[in-house]
Amino acid sequence: MPPDLAQCAICRQNIRDALTAIVMSEDGAAAHFDCVVKKLSDEEELRSREKICYLGGGEFGIVRFNSADSKKFTIRKRIRLESAEYDPEWRKSISNGLST
Repeated sequence: MPPDLAQCAICRQNIRDALTAIVMSEDGAAAHFDCVVKKLSDEEELRSREKICYLGGGEFGIVRFNSADSKKFTIRKRIRLESAEYDPEWRKSISNGLST
């Protein structure tokens, strides 16, 4: 495992699955996906029927569901964590391994 993936930037536990790691900053520090969701849930004010969801491309969002059992939702707020311009070396090596 690449050295910058050794520990989660949030919980400081080892990251065992690099495929689900989220880049937390431009220095390449990574975090567990679940740690990022919990951190955002703690930091953001979530209203009724809202939760933090991964939207793709390094972006999370506060998503509001129309009803408790609905699959329809609206995105109230977008939270960009990963920069589209910054792609750490450890992720490039994983991507290259998947595409071959």
